[in-house]
Amino acid sequence: MVFWSNVSTVSNAIWAITETIAIIGAPIFWLNRMFRKMDKRLDKIEYQLYENGGSSMKDQMNRQDKALHELQLNQAIIMTKMEQK
Repeated sequence: MVFWSNVSTVSNAIWAITETIAIIGAPIFWLNRMFRKMDKRLDKIEYQLYENGGSSMKDQMNRQDKALHELQLNQAIIMTKMEQK
């Protein structure tokens, strides 16, 4: 009889540990899922911050900066020609 009571005690302990893991594991699983979603979203944002051949926001800003610089240069040329007349 002592053997069976020890088996029962061990069984109860294992069951308690399993329940504890289940209670703690569910929020951890949920948090892991949420962090994965955030990580994917941050990766998409980070992708826009670096030059990658034309489709990133960085590339678009570089093109706009270049176009603005050309417009400023053309404006300066026109202004000097107008002043010369």
